[in-house]
Amino acid sequence: MKRVIATILVVIFSLSITSCNKISRLFRGNTAVSSIISSLDESFEEVLSDTKTETSAISEEPSQATKSSSAAPSSSKKASAAVVSKVTPTVSSKPAVTSSETTVKKEELVVDDNEIKEEINTTEIVPISLSLSFAKVTNRHNYNALSASEKQLYDSIISAAKTLTLVVRCEKLENQDRYLQVLVAVRNDNPEMFWIDGKIYLRSTGRSITLVYALETVDLLKNPDQAHKTKAITEINTKNAKIKERLNVCFKTIPSNATEFQRELAVHDFIVMSCSYDVSAISDTEGRFLSFTAYGAFSDDGRIVCEGYSRAMQLMLAFVGIECSLVCGEAFDEDGGSQLHMWNLVKIDGDYYYLDATWNDPLIEGLDNFISYDYFNITTAQLNIDHKLEKNPYPISECTADKMNYFVVEKLLFSEYNITARIRINAAIKEKKDNGHHCLSIKYSGEKFEEFLEMTLNGLNVSVRYSPNKQFKTVTFIF
Repeated sequence: MKRVIATILVVIFSLSITSCNKISRLFRGNTAVSSIISSLDESFEEVLSDTKTETSAISEEPSQATKSSSAAPSSSKKASAAVVSKVTPTVSSKPAVTSSETTVKKEELVVDDNEIKEEINTTEIVPISLSLSFAKVTNRHNYNALSASEKQLYDSIISAAKTLTLVVRCEKLENQDRYLQVLVAVRNDNPEMFWIDGKIYLRSTGRSITLVYALETVDLLKNPDQAHKTKAITEINTKNAKIKERLNVCFKTIPSNATEFQRELAVHDFIVMSCSYDVSAISDTEGRFLSFTAYGAFSDDGRIVCEGYSRAMQLMLAFVGIECSLVCGEAFDEDGGSQLHMWNLVKIDGDYYYLDATWNDPLIEGLDNFISYDYFNITTAQLNIDHKLEKNPYPISECTADKMNYFVVEKLLFSEYNITARIRINAAIKEKKDNGHHCLSIKYSGEKFEEFLEMTLNGLNVSVRYSPNKQFKTVTFIF
């Protein structure tokens, strides 16, 4: 029996030496730092209710990803040393898209000389009006890139859409592509006019176009009379009231003295938390057409695709005084596949950044209400890792600033493991818990990422979700 006990003690002693050697290696033999960590560990009990500061059994490499929905361990305290579960919940990028499917509906022009005999309506749609402390921003980037005659057509389309007029007279433009570009400009500058469809009919003379309105209750091309227009206006006014109701829910949480970053963050989190990616819309663009509009984000089911996320973001940020425009291009998944994609360009404190709310709302099996910040105010260089811009109607300056990046502002960007980093991470987890959240994302910019993560996880009872793009070096602690 004594020999058995002695053997057990030797094993325990060996494991302790191994653990100490890991810490010593990471701190390069700095015994003073190790001593400070020991004294800090006692206070961490008060910072995190489920943090244990005894020796943790941490594996050198992340464990295999699990598809179990119970990835996050229990938050209850353990009587023995806490074991970190380095589990990656199943993460899916947005679904792959075939040639017959789409996540962004491109505008379409059809030459058609059929004459629409419509009844003129004088009743205008009631616009969304809010009383806020912030001056609403009017985004006219696309308009400003048009020629004089194209601007006239732009203004005529806006006026027509307010009364659901179908036929718009105009000067003959240079070529058919320019009519389409004007429609793109109207739709991309005015997300609140969600009922303007991306399809138009052009008379062969080039002197008029017929608009199409995206409605659920009425097909005005088939029934262009006053009664059906009145019914359509009622539908749009009802949807505008719904948008206003949802906007007030979000905006009442934003104090009048909020910074531009704080306003942007509140809007971003509201959209990600209240919306979900509409997989079915990819193959059913006609049946799920609202998922491609700003309104889709405020509808009862909140199911949208990237175009809906981007247009809703543009609409909401305009109301809180932040310049935001749409950007189109391609996005690449971890396997190298690409698809059409839309995201945003925002101006925060004088600098431009890219913001992709769609990719900040990943599909994670077993984890609801998760918010990623991988694509929150990133630079052009960061964007180019897995996004590619298409030619834009107006010039876009390169985004080089990073001071308003989420991880920089929230002090969750680390270049090495030290006591300051340890204290900040633990305090941030406690803050998240106190606010009813179950995740915290951090970003690393230094070398030896695995060593940094190993020391960070020491004593934390959390599971870990790695960013699908390993170049980002971001991880999320789930507790």
